[in-house]
Amino acid sequence: GIRSVNNVKTAKLESHLSKKQISKNIGDLLTKLSQSTSDHALELQMGLINLPISDLSWQDPLASQVISDQSDLILNLDKTSLDSFMEPFDKMKVEIPHNIQYSKYVY
Repeated sequence: GIRSVNNVKTAKLESHLSKKQISKNIGDLLTKLSQSTSDHALELQMGLINLPISDLSWQDPLASQVISDQSDLILNLDKTSLDSFMEPFDKMKVEIPHNIQYSKYVY
């Protein structure tokens, strides 16, 4: 395990992905997307195919197969695909009960 701040720094340095691993991760992500029937999957595949993988570094979420909703890949989706991608996020939103939302008391 990690026992000191110095070990945390060392562990972070060791977690860098090589270009070969990044390329493999993008390939794996493309495979996963090709198996999806979601509206956004095909458009994301096309975006990934056109992405210069050599420009990715270990710091890019995509390098670890993480598709951020703030990435250019997502922000450039058409409305239908964007809605499809954001659907799980939208389902997680919690509605504030009416009696709390419009409370006249301020604490």
